[in-house]
Amino acid sequence: MALLPIKHLTREQWSHYVSHRADDSAWGIYQQAQLIAVVETIPDGATNTLQIVAFEVTTDDSGQALIDLVLEQAALENRQRIILIDPVNRDLFLKNNFQAIGANLVWQRPQPLKLTTLKIRQETEKDFAEVESMINQAFWNKFQPGSQDAYLVHELRQSPIYLPELSRIAVVNGEIVGGIFYSKAIIQQVDREVPILTFGPLGVAPHWQGSGIGTKLLKETLVLATQANYRGIVMTGVPSFYLRQGFQTTDHFGITLADGTTPNFLMGYELQPQGLSSIPGVYAENDFFESLSIEQADYFNERFTKRPQQWFPQQL
Repeated sequence: MALLPIKHLTREQWSHYVSHRADDSAWGIYQQAQLIAVVETIPDGATNTLQIVAFEVTTDDSGQALIDLVLEQAALENRQRIILIDPVNRDLFLKNNFQAIGANLVWQRPQPLKLTTLKIRQETEKDFAEVESMINQAFWNKFQPGSQDAYLVHELRQSPIYLPELSRIAVVNGEIVGGIFYSKAIIQQVDREVPILTFGPLGVAPHWQGSGIGTKLLKETLVLATQANYRGIVMTGVPSFYLRQGFQTTDHFGITLADGTTPNFLMGYELQPQGLSSIPGVYAENDFFESLSIEQADYFNERFTKRPQQWFPQQL
């Protein structure tokens, strides 16, 4: 039987939320307008844990589908463990690498793979398809349901703003496991436009995340960009990662978005002394990024292994 789609449940759609916290989430499976399976999770930031507080299923197939969803949520949010208190369907969870600890069932995040060999290089045309597949996997459901990032990379290579001389891929034992892609941007001042850099995506294959590949790609290309005498970089990303790499929020440089705001996901890095602080103004992302079509991205993604687009709470 074909697997039925999983839908995010609002409180109006499912009034039996166990938790009354603002950060809880629930998903369900419907069959002929009847809700036949539900899972609800809440995060614990102090222990970086995801807790399953409701799990109601009618078949092992629906149960497995919801366990797969919770495992995906934990991976997307970089959770160290999942805890099921007062377990039901114990055997199904045990088959999915949960372990009995006291009265609970607990899943522990596997240790990152250890790097033994890593080569960072420019991509060639014969790498394109593998790179795009890796990027699709790295960003699927990360910042939005599905992902536009593989299509972005595909189109960026054909754009005049692309900088292949700074962009790099990471290879382990012949497998392409990461990539970073640079392009031109500007700071708009009252009387002039100042050229700077941006990058994105910076992605690592899911099974290699946490092994340091993203950091190595970033550090090597920062050296290349410095040697090429660029002033600095402004980009959008996850603050918890980039602030550790020496980036700062752009309010430190007097750089804002067009509406005057400096959200915490807008960050900069000075490649030269006062490379950004000497040019306060408005960060202007190239029109290329706004011109990307969601419909074309969805069509492009059909070449990859089909996975459901799904809402998750960490998405923008």
